[in-house]
Amino acid sequence: MFLKVLITLLAFLPTFSSAQTFQDVFFSQSKLTALGYDVGESDGRMGPSTQRGLDAASVEYGFEPNTRGLIRYFSVDTISRRIQLDDGSLKTAIIDDVNNKLLDPFSSQFRYFYQLPSGSVCGEVNAKNTYGAYTGWTPFFVTATTPIGDKFYVMSVLNNPAVNFARYYCMLDIAN
Repeated sequence: MFLKVLITLLAFLPTFSSAQTFQDVFFSQSKLTALGYDVGESDGRMGPSTQRGLDAASVEYGFEPNTRGLIRYFSVDTISRRIQLDDGSLKTAIIDDVNNKLLDPFSSQFRYFYQLPSGSVCGEVNAKNTYGAYTGWTPFFVTATTPIGDKFYVMSVLNNPAVNFARYYCMLDIAN
């Protein structure tokens, strides 16, 4: 009899379909901090302050109180609110800045320029490597687009370790 009751109770406990990855926790912490929740330092480790932040944000925004719920909610929100970048001078400044970071800037191809609600700009670039082959479309983002005279000061992130960061940044709009 006790075993039947125990099995019945276990059936009603919440289950977790997958472990939370370092990246999911890190970027969730970064987003929670940008939203004004105190989750401590973004270190990629799930702790009590991160869970408290997830719990509070889930009540305010209406997502499941875990990192997957936060990522799912803010990905949809960011994608629905981003706009295509039509500012030609800003686009040119971004292309120039990204090209300055490439091995062969004359071979670069760009696509998907869009502006996030925070004002950051995201896109993709395809350029050649040292062997002369295209590397594939790589995401980049621009965080500071402050006009200086008639030019723009642009800070872009573009290198291999930052590719996942750029993907999450553009997906979650971490600056907002």
